[in-house]
Amino acid sequence: MSVVQPVVIVFLNSASDAAVTLGMVLLHEAATSDLDIGKRKIMCVAGIGLVVLFFSWLLSIFRAKYHGYPYSFLLG
Repeated sequence: MSVVQPVVIVFLNSASDAAVTLGMVLLHEAATSDLDIGKRKIMCVAGIGLVVLFFSWLLSIFRAKYHGYPYSFLLG
């Protein structure tokens, strides 16, 4: 294992965690804001998409690293 590989793994995990957090923030803002309904729907769909896609990506990374992990979501 090279010296750069753990740095890249930490960066990718941090970026994925940030995307999941951004999706949660979008969902919260869509639920509590006073914007028109069209913008709120777009924010809601984008938030759900970010959470689902990047959480599934996190699970697939974990599954690839630890063989035999029983759970997967979309990417498997």
